Amino acid sequence: MIKELIDNIAATLHQVTGLNEFEERMCAYYCLATWHTNQINPFPLLAVLGPNGTGKSQLLNALSRLAYKPHFFTASKMTPPTIRDELGEAHDRTAIIDEADVDSLEELLVLRYLRETAVCRVKVQKGPGVWITRTIPIFGPSIVHKRVPFKDPAVDGRSIIINTVSKPDRSYIRASELDEATIMQLQKAQEKASAALKLTPYVKIPKGIAGRIADSYKPIIALASIEQDTAFIDAVWERLKIIAQDFADGQTYEPGPIVFQALLSCLTVDGQIKLRNVRLEGELVKKIQYDFGHNLNSRQVAKILRNYGFTLKRIGGPYSVIPDLNTLVKVAKIIGIDDEALNKAAAGLINPWHLEQNDNG
Repeated sequence: MIKELIDNIAATLHQVTGLNEFEERMCAYYCLATWHTNQINPFPLLAVLGPNGTGKSQLLNALSRLAYKPHFFTASKMTPPTIRDELGEAHDRTAIIDEADVDSLEELLVLRYLRETAVCRVKVQKGPGVWITRTIPIFGPSIVHKRVPFKDPAVDGRSIIINTVSKPDRSYIRASELDEATIMQLQKAQEKASAALKLTPYVKIPKGIAGRIADSYKPIIALASIEQDTAFIDAVWERLKIIAQDFADGQTYEPGPIVFQALLSCLTVDGQIKLRNVRLEGELVKKIQYDFGHNLNSRQVAKILRNYGFTLKRIGGPYSVIPDLNTLVKVAKIIGIDDEALNKAAAGLINPWHLEQNDNG
């Protein structure tokens, strides 16, 4: 039942978009998942990403005709409170968001992902001088149309990304031209499936894919597993392996890895690590700001370094970090930094994880 339904939804989407077969099926499974909103938590975001003229709007319009209780709005030029209220209207429904390249929207989408956090609190006036707090729930599936990737990696990690591309050799119809009888038939079939199916919360994740990364795809995998759509499931796992590597690469842009990379930069001279005391203020903080584009104060930097296991001391007034080769190597392994100068310096260490600290290297 499920496989035939997904085939039919994908075939309908194929009429309006140039997606490949895998991404058409991904959208079809997501569409069916929206009819199981009461069984899914957290609920991932479906982000349709691509330049102008690649069918994003038509795909969004087609999905808005097939998804569960769609609530359509355009986010551009909306104020944050208006966007919040629109998401409140879409609570336990499918939010279809056009022109979603709005920074304030990302903060709300992070909240919307998980039912426990999908709440906004606002002050409203009950009477003269009397204000009360009103709670607005905003949980539910979200399908957004964007031209550029998300700024916030937290939203990225909660999203299923669909990349649209231009295919001028294909002929399309507009979403409004889809056969109305077919749309109604697919809606009824999805409603029937949602009443009959009980999704399992457990999905076996292959080795090498972190559970955090797989969470956004669990509803899709759960539906695909019902009738063993194995080719699709295998393709999802292959995609997640690539995403896992992208996620690991992206971690190097978090504050902790940035501080560590800045410290390595301070210690590297002519391609070699030269161990020395590095002043936080006036050197490391400036390096982080000007070379890596992060504004962290000395207290924040000191806390990150201490958490990594580095020694900090006051030397002539301000704090300095006292780096040692053993700690540098351990931290590089933990956060996945592959630095050529550090590799050369560590080549002589027999077991850098268990050597005693040596301030002189």
